[in-house]
Amino acid sequence: MATNRMRNHLRTVGIELFMTSDGETARGLVSHLAWIVGIGAEIAANTAPGSDLARRQHAMLRNLVQIATEGCAWRAALAEQIWTAAQEGHDLMVRHPTLGLAVLAGADHLAARVAAGDVCISDVAGAEIYREAAH
Repeated sequence: MATNRMRNHLRTVGIELFMTSDGETARGLVSHLAWIVGIGAEIAANTAPGSDLARRQHAMLRNLVQIATEGCAWRAALAEQIWTAAQEGHDLMVRHPTLGLAVLAGADHLAARVAAGDVCISDVAGAEIYREAAH
């Protein structure tokens, strides 16, 4: 039942993602996507640090936060890549529900900062996490 609700929510977000016009202010959408991808990024960083999946999730989370810091003007050209990252984040939540719950507070906090217009790029780790994963 919970998995169906999550899938339905993701579908709703996906429809909005592809229907939002380029340049349109999309604070709620960006907030939802930062939540989904944020959870995925944290799960990937914990289960497969430094992997291609972890790097993709992290890079997309940084992109979403960058969009948020610029007023949440939607970038339709990124919709396909963002959708892929959201699906990956969702799949990670389904495969690792306990870890997903463990990182939920951080994702909630980030999404709330996006929604409030208070997020900063420094709220998400930078490339230094890859150097740490290599050691």
